[in-house]
Amino acid sequence: MKKALLVLLMTIGMFWVSINSLFANGQNESPSDDNDVTVETSVPMTGGSLRLVWQPMNTLDVHWTGSDPVWQLGYHIFETVLALDEKSQPIPNLCSWEYQDGQTTLILHVRQGVLFQDGTEMKAEDVNASLKRWLSKSSFAKLAFKNLKDLEVLDEYTIKMTLSQPSPTALTALAFQDQGPYVMPKYVLDEAGNASVKKYIGTGPYKLAEWSPDRYIKLERFEDYCGLDGEPKGYGGAKKQYLDSMYWIVVKDAMTQIQALTSGDCKVGVYSATQLDQFKGYDNLVIEPTGERASMSITFNLKQGIMTNINMRRAVLSALDMNQVMYAACGGKEEFYDCNPGWGPEKTIWENNIGSDVYNKQDLQKVKQYLNAAGYKGEPIVFYGNNSTDSDKNAAMVVAEQLKQAGMNIDLRIVDWATLTQVRTDPTAYNMWCNGYTIKPDPALIAFVGNSWPGWWNTDTKNALLNNLMTEANQEKRVEAWHAFCNLIWEELPVVKIGDFNTAIVYDKHVKGIPVSAPWRRFYWNTWLTK
Repeated sequence: MKKALLVLLMTIGMFWVSINSLFANGQNESPSDDNDVTVETSVPMTGGSLRLVWQPMNTLDVHWTGSDPVWQLGYHIFETVLALDEKSQPIPNLCSWEYQDGQTTLILHVRQGVLFQDGTEMKAEDVNASLKRWLSKSSFAKLAFKNLKDLEVLDEYTIKMTLSQPSPTALTALAFQDQGPYVMPKYVLDEAGNASVKKYIGTGPYKLAEWSPDRYIKLERFEDYCGLDGEPKGYGGAKKQYLDSMYWIVVKDAMTQIQALTSGDCKVGVYSATQLDQFKGYDNLVIEPTGERASMSITFNLKQGIMTNINMRRAVLSALDMNQVMYAACGGKEEFYDCNPGWGPEKTIWENNIGSDVYNKQDLQKVKQYLNAAGYKGEPIVFYGNNSTDSDKNAAMVVAEQLKQAGMNIDLRIVDWATLTQVRTDPTAYNMWCNGYTIKPDPALIAFVGNSWPGWWNTDTKNALLNNLMTEANQEKRVEAWHAFCNLIWEELPVVKIGDFNTAIVYDKHVKGIPVSAPWRRFYWNTWLTK
């Protein structure tokens, strides 16, 4: 059965794959390495340009978007107020902090002498303006600072945040990198107003040098970078600028992504398990699982349309064989996925098996009952997937096929990631969409728990339980609140989790300092080339 499934996917996949010319995409924009000398050393070396396989993007505004590729590139240009260390604990970054008044007053001390990439000094007014914009855009910021009463500048290097009650997630929010509190110059934010920023200026170790849309983005070393001393610490600490520049080469289809590395045109790429066999025989390439784990899921449009009916969502859950979907998503490589109902990171206090009574219990008779109870008459169900990776695409295709076999009229639309991030914000455009939610160190960070996240899960019960999760200071009681919240996820079904999966990072052996074990995401400061 599994072999037949893979054959079916390969056949269908031929329709989606077209080989575009990568090598016209910025091939001549970086120095040739034909005459470079290879030096095998574990001692970091300065110089060279790193070319990475990347995905299409329509903005670099890290406050504005929910797109992983934007954030991961943006880490290098912008920096957050605080940062998370290798144990996911908040540490000072652009600011340090102190609590007063029983943790209802949070004082941020702005690090002095830090320069923006336009040469101006970062001051409290820039941090303050950036925080205000972040608080208006980030669903997690809104939750963590739900009880924020006042945000004020005390002097050039001090900010005061006043809360009506303590927030156990405040520091994590100020340190988190995905749509995090990145600091930009106040004048850039003033110029943008209510629109996306047009000037990409931060304090990070690399600055934007060139952007050729749908071709490449070039970052180059920010020579006046004001980094921290000492050792690297997760997303914080010392950030060494060994590379002169980085080219993030936009590659839209899976086969060309593979050719980008096997040809030597690019040196680093992240790939789904389905693609790894095609790197066999290339001794110059290193393949390692990333520390990034995600939960493949279906998110429902709860604002309008057919999926606002709970029985339709139950029908989808009962129609799915999660093992088949994940087997296809990971190309049959079972070591890259796991089918379980949990939403918390494993081997932590947040791990649980809540939902196991309904998860992965395919029952087509129940599907019919739920469809009848919903009054379903065969209306089209618009279902979006994306082709940024074979894992995402394969999962959406197998889900669509299972739902069709269960009696649903599925209108499957496979688009690129940039398009999906736009479409999913329009409640008139779809009924459900498929993607992977990155597993977070704190469950309150999961994207779909926010009322403004596309899908728009906003019920009184959910908001009350979420408030408990966000405000409870006692850890044991907070775990209890999380258990209650997990029960509600499987009761109200704003999403259906399919399974957890890993990606792999593939890189040339002359690239050193790749942070494969860093939590969740990748960055390329502290990375160097030996050739």
